Amino acid sequence: MNEDITIGTVEGTGAAINVEIGYLPDRVEVVNIDSENPAKPSMNWQNGMAAASAHKAAGNVCLSTPGLVIGTTSAAEVRIASTTAFLNKGIFKSKTAAEVGFTATTHDIAADAVLVQEACYLVSLQADGTPVLTMGAIADGAGNAVIPSTPAGETAIGYLRLAVAAGSTDFDASTDLLSAGHLTDTFYSLSSLGGEEKITANGISQYVGTEAGYSDGFTIGADTDVNVSGETLLYKAYR
Repeated sequence: MNEDITIGTVEGTGAAINVEIGYLPDRVEVVNIDSENPAKPSMNWQNGMAAASAHKAAGNVCLSTPGLVIGTTSAAEVRIASTTAFLNKGIFKSKTAAEVGFTATTHDIAADAVLVQEACYLVSLQADGTPVLTMGAIADGAGNAVIPSTPAGETAIGYLRLAVAAGSTDFDASTDLLSAGHLTDTFYSLSSLGGEEKITANGISQYVGTEAGYSDGFTIGADTDVNVSGETLLYKAYR
């Protein structure tokens, strides 16, 4: 073992794995070197990130601009205006123009009398091309909302930043048109080189052993792309 880096392998189990290296690492990289679909998926974690989170690359990449706009069939929906090429677990796929609606109540934004209220709605594609809207946390003030994590196994293609003007008119996901006067909507396209996404569960954590300083290490979570039973996981842990 080098005092700065520890390299080794473990066999995937499909369940959380505690790896003892004798210290609590500041950074960990894990790669499934046996996987062919997706090809060599990986997770990276560094100190300061939440436990069980990671930046994961599993071959889910948007390869062309989806041209997200207000829906034309229904202005209460988000439209994927352009045929979109994407990878899901490294496999080439294509999604033709389509519209995706909001979920009643779940996607609502309550107005505030003084401050703009804002949320980001991630647009992602399932393996079969089904579009999904995922809402992030509501924030005070324009430009402050955070993009939510991509749902497991999906490819992020863009997002809508939706701001509700200060006042008394809420955003009602059941009925409101995105063109309504109390709403400001801004659309963005996304593409992540290598298909990296942030996950918040089943990632990597520091592991405090039963004999601190001797059996300390890290935990590889039960991520279904990386931690596959019977496949070899190569890790690098940095002090």
